Amino acid sequence: MSDAKDGGAAFPVPALKWDGETMIFCAAESGMSLRDWFAGQALVGLLSPEWSIPVGKKAPGEETLRSTAASRAYAAYFMADAMLRARTGVPK
Repeated sequence: MSDAKDGGAAFPVPALKWDGETMIFCAAESGMSLRDWFAGQALVGLLSPEWSIPVGKKAPGEETLRSTAASRAYAAYFMADAMLRARTGVPK
């Protein structure tokens, strides 16, 4: 994962690699990116009651729920990208 695009690892931990003779400490490169972490945190807010879709006498149809879910997921990553830019001081 590229630090420039996704912020790197959200919870980096040292990893050990065996080079055939010695153990070498290196940064972990797998797992959740900081962008994914930010998006997940933003999604919590987007799922709060203030953002909920109005439900009348009957629940909205499946297509409405799919559309709402996709919109919120997109919005969460939009916010995550803004947070990554804010960390580096790059306004947009």
